[in-house]
Amino acid sequence: MTRPVRLSSSLADDIDAQLDEPRTADFWTHDVVAAVALLSKPELWDSLPVHGGGRRLTVAGITVGAFHLFVARDELDARPDALVVYAIDIWPDGFPD
Repeated sequence: MTRPVRLSSSLADDIDAQLDEPRTADFWTHDVVAAVALLSKPELWDSLPVHGGGRRLTVAGITVGAFHLFVARDELDARPDALVVYAIDIWPDGFPD
């Protein structure tokens, strides 16, 4: 069984502010889809580091160097295991040294 994962509406604004138009579609199609698949694995949540009111998933990207997804339990979903991705930080060329 997988965990439900919702993407907040503000995620699109975060991505648009950090990537240029040609890279945005590929990022949504490849990186975001793969990261959501990871988050949907029930055992992953407990291993993520705590960040603010949720947790942070750090991913080496497919079309970008790396990114962080900021995730919390989804208070708008009645399912107790539901998550929401509420923000993202993208490093197009990888993490800074």
